[in-house]
Amino acid sequence: FAKFEFYTAPIPLQLRTNHLDELYATVHYLSPATQLIKILKYRSSWAVAESIAELMSRFLPIQEKPSILTFIPLHKKREWDRGFNQAQHLSKEISQRWRVPVANLLQRTKATTPQAELSRDKRLTHLQDAFIYKSEVNIDGQTIGIVDDVSTTGTTLNECAKILKEHGADKVIGIVFAHGK
Repeated sequence: FAKFEFYTAPIPLQLRTNHLDELYATVHYLSPATQLIKILKYRSSWAVAESIAELMSRFLPIQEKPSILTFIPLHKKREWDRGFNQAQHLSKEISQRWRVPVANLLQRTKATTPQAELSRDKRLTHLQDAFIYKSEVNIDGQTIGIVDDVSTTGTTLNECAKILKEHGADKVIGIVFAHGK
C-alpha cells in the first residue's frame, strides 16, 4: 500500500449545481491506481476488482455508510463489448463487506463517448439526460451510495445523483476507488 496516496476526508465538490451530497475516494488517481483501473476495465480482471473493493471497503474515509448501494450503469453496448460493468462488480463486493444491500437503480439510455476521451469542458455537459431511474425499489428518504471506479470532474456521479433525488433519495454519496484530474 506504500505507493498509493490515500484520501483521509471527503472530496470538496466543485460543480455549479451539486446534486451529489458527498464524494469519497480511496486513493488519488495516480500510479499505481491508474494501472489497476485499466486492468480492471480492459482486461476484465476479477482478482483486481476484488482487491480494489477490499481497499475501498477498508480505507474509504466515510463516516456513515449508505442505506443502499447502487452503481454507475454502462450503456448496454459498452457493457456487451467489455463483458461486465466494473462499477456493478465493485458495488457487489463492497455490499458484501459492508453488509449493505445493492440495487440496480439506474439505466444509461445514451451511448456516450467515454469521459476519459473528452476535454474537461465537454465532460461537464455531455451526460445530460443520459440516465433514467429504472427500479421498483422505494428509495424515499434513503441515503444512496453510488459506486464507480474513478471520478475526475464528478459529472457522472452528479447526473446520477440528480435522478436518484428526483425519485426520493434524501442524500446521495459518491463512492469511488480513485479521484483526480
